[in-house]
Amino acid sequence: LGYFGAIGVAYMAAEIAVLQPLGLLLGHPVYALAASLASLLVFSGWGSLWSDRLALAGAWRWIAGLAAALAAWALVLLAVVHALEPAPLLARAAAALVALGPLGFLMGVPFPVGWRTWVGDDRRAAAWAWAANGFASVVTAPLAALLALEAGWRAPLVVAALAYAVAAGLSRGLRSTA
Repeated sequence: LGYFGAIGVAYMAAEIAVLQPLGLLLGHPVYALAASLASLLVFSGWGSLWSDRLALAGAWRWIAGLAAALAAWALVLLAVVHALEPAPLLARAAAALVALGPLGFLMGVPFPVGWRTWVGDDRRAAAWAWAANGFASVVTAPLAALLALEAGWRAPLVVAALAYAVAAGLSRGLRSTA
């Protein structure tokens, strides 16, 4: 439950956190929402598909790498946005895609890896995994938005990095039950 809850918190917190800097980059909050949703969902899907090639024993390293990438992103994203502000809209949109693509790809890996590790064909475990992930995602959305308003857009990104670090720790050294 902790693993699926942690990745639910992490994914949603990261998704909410990028809205403000993308709004600055693209010039409108609607563009930011469309770019973040489309990019993260498409690239996460590709990451989920690719994750079948990943050995479960070392999957925690990918998740820890994602946590580190999000933490680094919190430090550099605003500087990149400001550097790209004079560029044409199409170039800024391409930059958003380039920035979100690799992170979205990595963000698609933890759920299927966790599924293969702990759920397999167990229907009870499947129900609990979906429940923990769904609950965490739904609760995180408004909390991340409030956190971004109160503490700045970086705060939910740091929360996302910490949640992925927790997920990496929980998945370290475990083998598939399927």
